[in-house]
Amino acid sequence: MFCYKCGKEIPDESVICPECGADLSAHLRDEKDGLDNCDVSLNQSEDKVLKEKTVIPYILVIMATICSFVFLALNYMTVDVQVLGLSASNSFTGYGFTGTLGGSGRITGLMVILLIIINIVLILTCALALLGRIEKEKIHKILKLGVSGYAISTIVSFIHITSLLGNFEDTIGEAKIGPGCYLHLGVAFFMVIMYFLVFRKELKE
Repeated sequence: MFCYKCGKEIPDESVICPECGADLSAHLRDEKDGLDNCDVSLNQSEDKVLKEKTVIPYILVIMATICSFVFLALNYMTVDVQVLGLSASNSFTGYGFTGTLGGSGRITGLMVILLIIINIVLILTCALALLGRIEKEKIHKILKLGVSGYAISTIVSFIHITSLLGNFEDTIGEAKIGPGCYLHLGVAFFMVIMYFLVFRKELKE
């Protein structure tokens, strides 16, 4: 190190300059405080970066749940019937299946209701997480249950609708799965990927 007064090179950690006799203790203390403040600033910057990185996944999940509400308004199943030269078409949206709880579509109707509840819970959880008003442990449990429920509700709906279409007679018309059902499978896949690649690792740290 060099003496701040005479500029001569002196042994490191010297308290008094052997050349000019200057007191170096105050100068060393100021340098140490400056380094400590620098470390604090760097840590704060790193915390800020980490917070900014964790905000994006929560926003993406909120956007996915909003898309889910839109997809429920799309066709889940379309049936086109042609009898004696007459044709008729009937479409069932995701929301429409909630009106079939007393009929053959009750399983999908129940899954749609479950999906709506899960969407609301996920939106509230992510909003509270962004505001810092919920513990990581609770976020982890809710997201784990939410993602599992998402996968179950969408897959069960798809299988159920497929089974309903399997009972449809091809000779009288055509029945097919609507885009809403496929899009929800995509949303469920997205939720699972987000949980295992982002949230599961982040919330366990």
